[in-house]
Amino acid sequence: MYLKHFDLDKSPFQLTPDAEFLYLSLAHARVKAHMSYTVWKWDGFAVVTGKTGSGKTTLVRQLLARVDKSISVTLIRQTQLNEIEFLRFLLANFGVNAYTAEKAELVAQLNSYLIQQKSHGKRVLLVIDEAQHLSPRILEELRLLSDIRVKGEQALNLILVGHSSLLRTLRSPPMEQLSQRVRLWYDLEGLSLKETKEYIQYRLAVAGSRLEGVFTDTSIALIHRFADGIPRMINILCEAAMVAAYVDHEKHVTAKNIRTAIGELQWPQYTGRHVLKRLSKNPAKKQTKLKAQLKTTPPTPEDTDTTVIIQGNKRIEHNDKATARSNHPNGRSNIVLDFA
Repeated sequence: MYLKHFDLDKSPFQLTPDAEFLYLSLAHARVKAHMSYTVWKWDGFAVVTGKTGSGKTTLVRQLLARVDKSISVTLIRQTQLNEIEFLRFLLANFGVNAYTAEKAELVAQLNSYLIQQKSHGKRVLLVIDEAQHLSPRILEELRLLSDIRVKGEQALNLILVGHSSLLRTLRSPPMEQLSQRVRLWYDLEGLSLKETKEYIQYRLAVAGSRLEGVFTDTSIALIHRFADGIPRMINILCEAAMVAAYVDHEKHVTAKNIRTAIGELQWPQYTGRHVLKRLSKNPAKKQTKLKAQLKTTPPTPEDTDTTVIIQGNKRIEHNDKATARSNHPNGRSNIVLDFA
């Protein structure tokens, strides 16, 4: 509808995953390298968490698309199962028919499968998406499976992906033994203001944009504030704002279009008129400050990428300034990604 109006070849903010729109960055490349380490390390175990729409699934999808064929990869997204259902489902994904087996037989079959694969030099990688829904009993079974070793090497490499609430579960006292086995933690935060601008411009460029400044700096600042830097929410808001600008016959998306889009989307936290007025008000002085920030402000320590590696009882943190942040037990990673 608005593509011709903005001189675009395709929709820049579609919600269906498209590798062409993946916004690569140094932080993204660094995290992919760490994830690859988890795949190849003999005792690899990683946890990736973040808000809904922050890019977790896209990160995993990109990783799995490049995994060597010598690795047996299983991706599970159905996690709202009981213990027996999950074990049967896991074996089915491994190619083992065990739909009528009970727990003792299921565990024995899993152990046998993993030992057999490892004995033949085959690595087994299990990736579980939506892992925040896993019950404590299932998490305990995963811990026991991660204990299986052949010639001193772990038979199963594991990556848990889920909402940030998964961290609370793993930090609870009953999960202490499991959390001690995690080698790498990633908690994905929303994009910074500068990254939000780059993200929007990149997607417009891929869509064939030939116009300069389709989104004004003020509108980008509002998008960042309303969407909280979450890629999926940015896409939804940008799409609605471009439609609003098209209806108003405007060639640039302004703060007015953002307010219109928010009203039409009916996001609960922003439906109050006083909230819209407060968040959308940008005097000239503030606009100048925002433009300067978009162009020149370097990332703050909160915006930098931090990886936490847990080795036994030791915790090592790495970020761009090699600064430890002991007040966050699981570290932070700020990653520029597509959404999924």
